[in-house]
Amino acid sequence: IAEIKAQYPDQWVLVGNPLMDEDEQQVLAGLPVFYSKSKKEVCYLGAELVKNFESTILLFTGQPKHLKRIVATVFNSRAK
Repeated sequence: IAEIKAQYPDQWVLVGNPLMDEDEQQVLAGLPVFYSKSKKEVCYLGAELVKNFESTILLFTGQPKHLKRIVATVFNSRAK
């Protein structure tokens, strides 16, 4: 994955036959199939290419532009 990130910085990469960690949370390796700075382009043009693989995953090699903040609200069902 380090090689993919170095070769395709700040891009969306369609990865074929990804090797995942035990928890299936992190991509450890795979074959770069298609890449672009546009996520829509990868999804649209890469759609035909996924047929050649058992599985594929879409990977972004950069940092997110903004992090969404998750706000939780707790409701007390025993309100007085």
